[in-house]
Amino acid sequence: MVRKAKKISLSEYLKKGDLRRLIHFLKNREAMMKRKEREVQERIADLEFREADMKKKTEPMKYKEEELGKREEDLHFREEKLEKEVHRLREQEKKLKRMTIPAGAEEKIKMKEELEKLEEEIKTKEEELMKKERYLKIKEKEVEEKIKKISEKKGKARKITKKNRKVGIGIPRLDDLLLGGIPFGSNVMVYGPSFAGERVILNRCITEGLEEDIACMIITVDISVTDVKKELKEYVPDYANHEKKGLIKYIDIYSKRMGLKCNEENVEYIKDIKDLDVISLSMDNMLNKLKEKWGGYRIVFPLSTLLTNLNPHDVFNFLEDLTGKCKRDKSVALYSLTKGMHNETDVQIIRHVMDGVIEFKEENLRTFFAVQGICDVQTRSWIQYRFTEKNLVIGSFSLDRIK
Repeated sequence: MVRKAKKISLSEYLKKGDLRRLIHFLKNREAMMKRKEREVQERIADLEFREADMKKKTEPMKYKEEELGKREEDLHFREEKLEKEVHRLREQEKKLKRMTIPAGAEEKIKMKEELEKLEEEIKTKEEELMKKERYLKIKEKEVEEKIKKISEKKGKARKITKKNRKVGIGIPRLDDLLLGGIPFGSNVMVYGPSFAGERVILNRCITEGLEEDIACMIITVDISVTDVKKELKEYVPDYANHEKKGLIKYIDIYSKRMGLKCNEENVEYIKDIKDLDVISLSMDNMLNKLKEKWGGYRIVFPLSTLLTNLNPHDVFNFLEDLTGKCKRDKSVALYSLTKGMHNETDVQIIRHVMDGVIEFKEENLRTFFAVQGICDVQTRSWIQYRFTEKNLVIGSFSLDRIK
């Protein structure tokens, strides 16, 4: 019969003074704690992957709601048409009743049969109308409840934003890393190689703001406004409503240079990329209007093409005024810069006017990012991630150890 080894507690080791066994005991405890920590991190990462998957599944619901709205409009149109037809039949019935019945039993019987048929048709159509009315009332209630829930959700989001003095980017794991989001009045550079997923952050920042009725201004330097709108419509199904309300404004410094059509709404077109005075004046006027109407705004500005065409010091002076305005208005701006296109001196010049940087890198076919500056974060270490067309899937991270 095998005897079980007796477990000895830490206090018993201390009493016996057996340092070697005490060290061995502590190492075992530390290894066990590390295993538990890894298990917790793996579970958190798994939950985030599931959350991303759930979000993909819920997106088609928005399209179904739009389709339901179109069907309700079609039913309303048919209902009006049916009412007109019933009215016409009733008028015809009245005319028939007014008519004098000619002599002859056969003609009287025919008239009576026609009247009976008309009455049956009217009853049938009235029943159909009643059913459609009941259906429409049910659907109206459902739509009203959905609108109420959406407005409540927006209200809660605005309250949380004001309370925390931060704005969310719209990527839950990244907002969690930033302890709630980016602080009001921040200018942040998104710096990384091409096609590493940094554009997802820019689009998510815009769409997250639109869901809370926060206006945004998008500057296009290397892509047309038409293409930007197509991309955003994939993120926001009701994009047209947001644009109609005036929540989205554009400054296009690309289309006129490329000889493209310049007929999009809510857009100010600028031809000369080197005329920073005109660009600055246009942006200032547009931002003042957004601030006056909506109380704040978000800015998305790709800088690489601008920095390539202009002197870095001129770009620095231009950005110094823009970032200062953003701070005064307590709004948030994201500026993207492509890694590898500029020398380190030029990059440092631009960094100087920023409040922080979200930097991306690629190593051994894996992608990582790290947060520099901005605000207090859970960790400033490099964090592995992968990306899709619409989202960043961020791996596990833990708090920095205090040394």
